[in-house]
Amino acid sequence: MQPARGRKNAIKINIMNKFIDAAFTIIESEGVENVTIRKVAVIAGYNSSTLYNYFADLDHLILFACIRYLGDYTRALKGYVRKANNSLDKYLMIWECFCRYSFERPKIYHLIFFSEHSSSLNNIISEYYNIFNEELEDSPQQIKSMLTGNDIYSRTLFQFGNCVEEGYFREEDIGDINEVTILIYQSILTNLLKKNPPYSKEEALEKAMKYFGKVIEAYQLPAAE
Repeated sequence: MQPARGRKNAIKINIMNKFIDAAFTIIESEGVENVTIRKVAVIAGYNSSTLYNYFADLDHLILFACIRYLGDYTRALKGYVRKANNSLDKYLMIWECFCRYSFERPKIYHLIFFSEHSSSLNNIISEYYNIFNEELEDSPQQIKSMLTGNDIYSRTLFQFGNCVEEGYFREEDIGDINEVTILIYQSILTNLLKKNPPYSKEEALEKAMKYFGKVIEAYQLPAAE
């Protein structure tokens, strides 16, 4: 017989799944801006008030639903990093994979990482993957650490891996490299959200990788070039 605590947790996960599935369905069919508590409750099969037993508010639920979009990225990421010959290759391949998938859904990724509600992200991604840990179970430890960091800055710091140990950068420079890289990424992502983006998603990826390369060139130690 399943212990009472285990049954309670299973019920919680089941109900949260239904709400997340409902919100995800609406995002897919109508867009994230059209998610409402009433619509979610009808699809999930629960009263609107039940939502508040498992989520702080509608925005909290929407963030959970948007995190599901990271699944395509995380599944592809394993294939990307297998191609890496060294830690610097891995760093750039992780960014390339992240940009490729986020530029396909700029509104979703901007909401997750840069919206006014992103301050809640510190715990949401960790909680999401604690509930749905099967989505990470085959991922290398470095990828797991990156996805469950406190924010996008600490998350992307994990991408450096052994770059310092392998002599590519000085340890005191990695914070600056990380910040400049994120600012480049955020700027390009924000441009893609415009009604008439200044460039295509493919051009956005090319620009991002070009500028990331220039940042690397500026900080890379001569002996490692």
